[in-house]
Amino acid sequence: MQWFFLSLITAISVAVRDVSVKALFEDQHPLEIVALELFWSLPLLVAGCLFVPVPHLDSAFWWAFILSIPLNLVAYILYLYAIKLSPLTLSVPFLAFTPVFMILTGAFILGETVNLW
Repeated sequence: MQWFFLSLITAISVAVRDVSVKALFEDQHPLEIVALELFWSLPLLVAGCLFVPVPHLDSAFWWAFILSIPLNLVAYILYLYAIKLSPLTLSVPFLAFTPVFMILTGAFILGETVNLW
């Protein structure tokens, strides 16, 4: 049941972040918003990494991780542009289609199929 509360906290946090980006940071460029979020979250990430043991990861993981950084950065910057340029009621609900895209890309790239579970 812990997953339910963690999911609820995540949903509320993301909603508050989107509303604050729209309302409080309307005069700033999305790149400045990304820099601000990294500035405030990086110390917490480093502190958290000190308490979590890191397993041995092979080079395939690190290559995928490094290659995903620019892709995720571009996606997040475009997401912030969408929030700034359009109403939240139009831009944010498109994220509800993420599972559909994951099913399609999983079937296309990995050959995964959806089952009952």
